[in-house]
Amino acid sequence: MDDEFRAKKITPFINGRKIIDLGGGSTNVHKYIKKLFPQITCLDIEEGIDLNKDFKIEKNHDTILALELIEHLNSPIEFIRKCKTFMNKNSKLIITTPNAGLQYFINPSWHVRNTDDFDGHRYVFTIPMVKCILEDEGFEIIHEEYLNVFWYNRLAKFICKLIPKLRNDFLIVARKK
Repeated sequence: MDDEFRAKKITPFINGRKIIDLGGGSTNVHKYIKKLFPQITCLDIEEGIDLNKDFKIEKNHDTILALELIEHLNSPIEFIRKCKTFMNKNSKLIITTPNAGLQYFINPSWHVRNTDDFDGHRYVFTIPMVKCILEDEGFEIIHEEYLNVFWYNRLAKFICKLIPKLRNDFLIVARKK
């Protein structure tokens, strides 16, 4: 259910013939999106691609997905720069990542860089942080949204509805200028 919810939030922003999901692997979100966009390709560690290293993909992508990925990377800013080189003008980069606002609330020892390597997460972000990075790298933000997935507790859902910054994930869609 949560994977389908997340995919439905993302799919309206996907367009074009050349679509790539970086780090999507065999996730249920990727499988759902692939049903709607059969032309999508995926590069992941499961295919022997290490997105922390100097990876190469075809250029001129219309949409690049980086879903629940940047928090795992050694250098998320370098990854975003690299993605930009594979994109056309007006192409979209779609990012989802855990929300540091909630992560900090749950685990106050977390800072911008997580030294505990919780769940393989190296970094935590807020929407303003990712927006700043993307704008500095020449992207225009066209959509931002806190996502309230993975909460099964009604009280937690209610609190997150009142205070969106406490939602556990967020989505940012950026267009290459």
